[in-house]
Amino acid sequence: MPKVPFVLLPTALVLWACLAVGCEQNALLADDLSAARTAVAERNWPLAERLLERCLREEQSPDKRWEAWQQLLTVVNSANPEARATLDYLEAMLAEYADDDARVKLVLERMGRLNESLRRYERAADAWSAYIGLAGLTPREILPVSTGVVGAHLKMDLWRDAVPALVQSLGSRDAEGFTRAFMTTDAFPKFAMREVTLSGGTARLTVMAKGAGMICPNMATMLCVALTDADVERAPWQAMFGRAVDKTFNRVSVDGDTSTNDTILGLANGASGVAARSEADLALLEEALTAILGTVSHMLVMDGEGASKVIHITVTGARDDKDAELVARSVGHSQLVKTAIYGGDANWGRIVTAVGYSGAQFDPSKVGLRLCGVERFRLGRPVNDDQEEKLAELLKAKDVDVEIDLGGGPGGYTFQASDLGHEYVTLNSDYRS
Repeated sequence: MPKVPFVLLPTALVLWACLAVGCEQNALLADDLSAARTAVAERNWPLAERLLERCLREEQSPDKRWEAWQQLLTVVNSANPEARATLDYLEAMLAEYADDDARVKLVLERMGRLNESLRRYERAADAWSAYIGLAGLTPREILPVSTGVVGAHLKMDLWRDAVPALVQSLGSRDAEGFTRAFMTTDAFPKFAMREVTLSGGTARLTVMAKGAGMICPNMATMLCVALTDADVERAPWQAMFGRAVDKTFNRVSVDGDTSTNDTILGLANGASGVAARSEADLALLEEALTAILGTVSHMLVMDGEGASKVIHITVTGARDDKDAELVARSVGHSQLVKTAIYGGDANWGRIVTAVGYSGAQFDPSKVGLRLCGVERFRLGRPVNDDQEEKLAELLKAKDVDVEIDLGGGPGGYTFQASDLGHEYVTLNSDYRS
């Protein structure tokens, strides 16, 4: 396997952290940036993120674009306020990136103890500083991420003893080695590589992630580093990265629990010399980025703690995409649906019930459902009751399709969730031991 450098990763970066779910957007104001300021002040993170992303994509004024970027640094931190010292430190580092000369040279991952419950910012900074000094780098050249038991204090003596060997190992690991180093309950390393042919040549993308439990949108609870050697400017990279994450990592769930340290870093160093400037090249790069993030986010669901199957939920016929999303997430988060799929029980009633309490607006008499391709609900009534044996066999597969048609409009949404089995309880009942 080719080695992928992950210590010289400058120029364009993005932190895309978990955002609060469920806030309503009543209307888009004419001035996106002004509306975004209000949304940030009101902690309406989803609305702020959408407005700021559009501002970065469409605003021509450099001053307004820079203000949008600064505001986005606030938005993209985890909306879980209880524990996030590492994210606080990371935000402080990101605030240093006020000019195009700023450079990131290293992503430092620490696992085992989150050190977060009392917002131990100073201890987190001390931990990274111990590494920074020996590595000969400045704080603004390192982006830290953390995973582990929430609230457990970092054992600084052990950390300092380990730092010299860590410094000596710089550049000696490939993508798989980096990914294995921050696995916790993961059953396998989650990484992927992809090439994309642009008008000026071939660029590469590499994505490395960890996560198996505490996986819940928005953003899926995990850590991820996405790299490309394409030469792409910061603003279009930011915009495409946000859209790609929304289509992939924001659409997976294992257990409905949101962590404190959700982080995905997107970095581009231009090392290939292959520029992505034209609309066509940017579109190709975004397509490849979305595909590789989709591959890795699917791995998170496959490796859900105690999971044996991936549930692929497709909702169509909704009043709008928002209603379709409500239905998809409701079904994907339902413990009764997840346990039924785990047990191979074609219990369509649990799925229809989850559709009903989703909060979406629809006509129940128009709802349809297909499970593993078999129609079980049509125009609000059960059909094909004689297909239970066939469905029992189909539900033995590792991938289970759930197709829901609300019969009322153009809205649609796709979502992936794991099933829920005995092993999840086993793993999480003695996690700290």
